[in-house]
Amino acid sequence: WEGSAVSVSCGDHHCFVIDTQGKLWGFGLNDKGQLGMGDLYVFNRVPRHVTTSSQVRLVACGTEHTVYIDYDGQLWSFGDNTTGQLGLGHFRSVHTPQRVEMKNQELSFDTVSCGSNHTVCISNGLLYVFGDNSDGQLGLGSEYHINEPVLLPCSFFATEISC
Repeated sequence: WEGSAVSVSCGDHHCFVIDTQGKLWGFGLNDKGQLGMGDLYVFNRVPRHVTTSSQVRLVACGTEHTVYIDYDGQLWSFGDNTTGQLGLGHFRSVHTPQRVEMKNQELSFDTVSCGSNHTVCISNGLLYVFGDNSDGQLGLGSEYHINEPVLLPCSFFATEISC
């Protein structure tokens, strides 16, 4: 990477670094496209630059998926999507960064965290959840997988999250 690393996030077998220029660098296992480089090389043993449309502010990794927020507050995701953990409205895995779109609204995301196969993010203090919900880990009162961001009804204002 260029300059210093300002942020690092790791999944089970892959890692990402954001450098001082807001560039995203990934390495490790890539069998599900979790490195976002458009290919499915089994391993990248050295950091490779991920092409993004803008500078990256924050990155979070799940077991085999990756989500990041750019400096415009937009949410992007790639990798395994078998439980909807990418929030793209379908259950197909993708191998390059795809913007997570919100139906009928435009949100700016503040932070994001990934569990093994689910994702939680905050926009203006409100929690949005998607992905694996087989054990109720999304807090929605059901056990159905959710493939797009859903507002978690709660009575508190969230500022930080960790999955």
